[in-house]
Amino acid sequence: MILAKELKQNWDSSEMIMFYHLFSLTDRQKRDIRNMFYKENLFFHICSPEVVKLAVRDTPFTSIQHLFESNTALLFSPDKDIDKILQLSKTTPNAILMAGIVENKFLSRTQLQKLNDALKTDGHQVLAQFLDSVPSHIVGTISHHQRMLTHLLSQVTNIKN
Repeated sequence: MILAKELKQNWDSSEMIMFYHLFSLTDRQKRDIRNMFYKENLFFHICSPEVVKLAVRDTPFTSIQHLFESNTALLFSPDKDIDKILQLSKTTPNAILMAGIVENKFLSRTQLQKLNDALKTDGHQVLAQFLDSVPSHIVGTISHHQRMLTHLLSQVTNIKN
């Protein structure tokens, strides 16, 4: 029960929570993964399914309890740096990122990647590209009509000759 309360406190104080499925890990591998995340100010907790279910029980995410039937770990992040977590997760073949909670929304790994890609695109860059393309589009439209008029007039003169 004490572990569940501690997990619940971490849950409440985190901006992002990630869920990992764990394959068989040695104690050294567990420590290495935990240390790797800790160096990045991320907190990796390996808990039994019962403890995790107790911690999740009084949250809006009680429906995800079925994820905790086997070896599971939780990663708590004080900030919303999805890219950092995705990059670090690539280096842990025995700890597979399954899903996460960002801004109180449960997202699959695929959705996390899409959100990360959307956050990476710079809105100013997209706007600048659009504004750069508008004048050339207008010139192309005006030139098209001039070319069509010239072509039609040359056909009319060719027919008269």
